[in-house]
Amino acid sequence: MEQECDVLVIGGSTAGLFFAARMARQGYKTVVVEQDDEEHHGGRYDIFHLSRSTFRQFGLEEPKEGDDFYVGSFTQNRSRSALNNHPKKSDSQEILVLRRHPFMRHMEQWAAKQGAVVLHETLFQEPVFGDSGILEGARVGRKEKTWILKAKLTADAGGSAAPLRTSLAAGYGVETFSLGPRDQFYVVLYYADLENPQADKRIGTCGWPYYKTWIAPQLNPNGIILGVGENLSYEFAEERFADFARRIPLPPHRVTHVEKGTTPYRRPPVSFVADGFVALGDAACLTNPWNGEGVALAWRHAAMASEVAGTALKNGDVPSRESLWDLNFRYYTEIGAENERNRVLLAAVVDCSPNENDFEFEQDLFFVDENANPLDKFPGKILKGIITGRIKISTVVKLACAAARSTKTFNHYRNYPKNTDDFSKWKNKNDSLWSGTRLIADVAEKRARDKTLKIGRSAVSENK
Repeated sequence: MEQECDVLVIGGSTAGLFFAARMARQGYKTVVVEQDDEEHHGGRYDIFHLSRSTFRQFGLEEPKEGDDFYVGSFTQNRSRSALNNHPKKSDSQEILVLRRHPFMRHMEQWAAKQGAVVLHETLFQEPVFGDSGILEGARVGRKEKTWILKAKLTADAGGSAAPLRTSLAAGYGVETFSLGPRDQFYVVLYYADLENPQADKRIGTCGWPYYKTWIAPQLNPNGIILGVGENLSYEFAEERFADFARRIPLPPHRVTHVEKGTTPYRRPPVSFVADGFVALGDAACLTNPWNGEGVALAWRHAAMASEVAGTALKNGDVPSRESLWDLNFRYYTEIGAENERNRVLLAAVVDCSPNENDFEFEQDLFFVDENANPLDKFPGKILKGIITGRIKISTVVKLACAAARSTKTFNHYRNYPKNTDDFSKWKNKNDSLWSGTRLIADVAEKRARDKTLKIGRSAVSENK
């Protein structure tokens, strides 16, 4: 059996539903296939945070008290050093506390109002190609029934697994890598009740970038969420959280339950598009390198994608890679260049001792302005840190090298080719840039090795 549509979206994620609604609103017949049933759709985490300004930016109805997915809001956001000193305020925009599962149901209803159709409990099985070798949809299945959904444009919004992108041929026009332990954050959320809620009630968030940990409000007003995100494994993330909890005094609490999940943390594909194809959201590795969050960034990208695809589909044919190329150009020149710059810089920022991180906070070297560049900071402050022993020369060298490389990366992405003709040359230079870049996963692996060596030395000492 075959069915036809204009746009097929693999995955009913926040990115997939947002894109589907935008395409349906333009009059394109849009179908979303989602593997989860309605009861468990979006149940990976219970609580997530999103700024109110994000809803305003995209003309979406703002969550309000009385909505089943609305919990509350806050404006207080802080970051602290590895020694719990020198709190830094981030911007004071209002952050909404939302429940993921009912919010996904709300998004699905919104997409349906625009004309999109969502098929639950439906699995992507394989891409379908026409006689000319161009993608023309996918084979999908529900229970024991399978069928072909033919489409002019097929979008992969299937989460970190990126089931469609990773099943395309290597030469089709997009990178087909899968995410390994180095390429994602393993997120562990500890939901807890406060023992002294009146004294310790959370009215905002606080993060410790050195440990990749945070504390935030949750559904229970007398509770908190303690979170950590790390590369390599859940076990390593839990070890890092335990190290954090030993160093940083936390309010007395009792953990009630734990949630776990992964989020991409690597550079996105150098192209999001190919003939009849676009990658969205986690399938395109779209997360903010500074905090690992993805919804707002994925919506910005999906909004661009819907505008480009809407134009490309007007002639009624399968849109070519060239007709979709403007999505790449717009994203990387308007947003992506800065994100990739920060991705390069961040590894050097946290690759230091707790005392050095405390010095970075004290001197406002990084955490007041996310776009800060250590080469633009006061050399006198760094020199003072070296003289007083607050920061090592080797750490300063690492920071300076990372800053220089991050600037090169930023300029390279800002010069993303406007058409496909110059892409091969640009990509070769990009591969060269990233091949010598120290990433935050390298820092995680170094810490894991150091911990193993420390445990080994302790065991030898005990045996003696």
